[in-house]
Amino acid sequence: MRSTGIVRIAVRLIGAVAMGILAAALLVLVSLQGGTPQVERLSPPVPEDAEYARVFMLTMEHIGRQPDRAGTVTGTPEQFNGLFRILARSNDGLRLRTDLEDGAVRLRASVRVPGHDWVGWLNLTAVLPPSAATPEPTDLRIGALALPPGPTLRLIAWGLDQRFGPGTGAQALDMLSGLAVEGDAVTFGITMPAGSERLLSRNAISELYGRDMVSRARVVEEVTFLEQQVAAGRLQRSGSYADWLRVVIERAAEAGPDATADAVMAGFMALNYLCGSDHFVSVLLPPSGANDPPLPSARPGCGRADLRGRVDLRRHFTTAATIKLISSRNAAVTAGEAKELSDSIHSGFDFTDIAANNSGIRLAVLLDGATPADLRALAAGIASEDDLIIDLDGIPQIMGRSAFRMRFGELDSPEYLAVIDEIERRIDALPIHAHTVGTGREG
Repeated sequence: MRSTGIVRIAVRLIGAVAMGILAAALLVLVSLQGGTPQVERLSPPVPEDAEYARVFMLTMEHIGRQPDRAGTVTGTPEQFNGLFRILARSNDGLRLRTDLEDGAVRLRASVRVPGHDWVGWLNLTAVLPPSAATPEPTDLRIGALALPPGPTLRLIAWGLDQRFGPGTGAQALDMLSGLAVEGDAVTFGITMPAGSERLLSRNAISELYGRDMVSRARVVEEVTFLEQQVAAGRLQRSGSYADWLRVVIERAAEAGPDATADAVMAGFMALNYLCGSDHFVSVLLPPSGANDPPLPSARPGCGRADLRGRVDLRRHFTTAATIKLISSRNAAVTAGEAKELSDSIHSGFDFTDIAANNSGIRLAVLLDGATPADLRALAAGIASEDDLIIDLDGIPQIMGRSAFRMRFGELDSPEYLAVIDEIERRIDALPIHAHTVGTGREG
């Protein structure tokens, strides 16, 4: 056993050295290729982009529920590019573009290399054939440098295994199980190998968050605790939602300095399960393990507990705060904007929903990295919802797409940013943010 362990360590060390040498070589090659992005700066997303993103997510969820865990995703290049515009909104160092050229699918990516300003942007290009049962690039490049597709993909798979554990690379590459182009429609076959949902989603979230997620068992524990508080009469399924937030923050403060961050994350995942947006419940839960206890039913959850007299504002507030805690402020803001853009096609764009999102995000900024003493002080400062969410008087409410376009044009227009700035100014004035005015806007 001991010699096996030593061999395993040696293999990992050799692999790390090899990857380091390869990375250094690639950086040198990239520096010779030039550091400017080949994909132009992407414009802000529009309602159709958000609507396709919603359909895409629902399709992927549907595939994951099938007995064979297989299905297809279809879209035009413009629809895929709309999805990419939303992704770029949450990460301005990632630009992606899809085009059809003589029936082949051309994928281009420009990725800003963090911490290496002398490199700038890494430019990648892959060309996929018009039809293939097992798609493999016919042309793969870094900058102008052509790479052998087969060995490069195997190297990528090996690197994923070293970073995330055995089998990750194969699972990631095997998810793309087919490709067909018909007119301007591109259909990708998707297969989710057994265990891929747990392994890949956990690793993706861990990368976003910077450390491992809490376990589903930990979230179950927090959900059970909240249900017990309701049964004991300490929490109500009506009236102000502020009490629910206060209880979760107080409980996290009791976890001790080494467990505070996990307690906050688990508490808000539980809140999102019981009180957040239905669209994000499954996305924001840790994947289920074989030995994890089942989650209690999410219904009735928080019932009619609300913020500013509206249950929907409670959902927006909770989900945005949870996304911020497990990923980033940009991801939380982007998710909220995308939801409103999609709604503008159906019910309407509502800045009061954005106000609830941003108020929740700013609370999460205070929670992120907080000590037990910080949490106790924060909980003590929540006397009512007036400490948590802004006064909505004068904030534009539901408007259809044509009305939104006439008044605001698009995201990032001066008119749009003026409303966002007013929302953030009001958040700055909330009592819990009095000592950190403005610091959470970019947190």
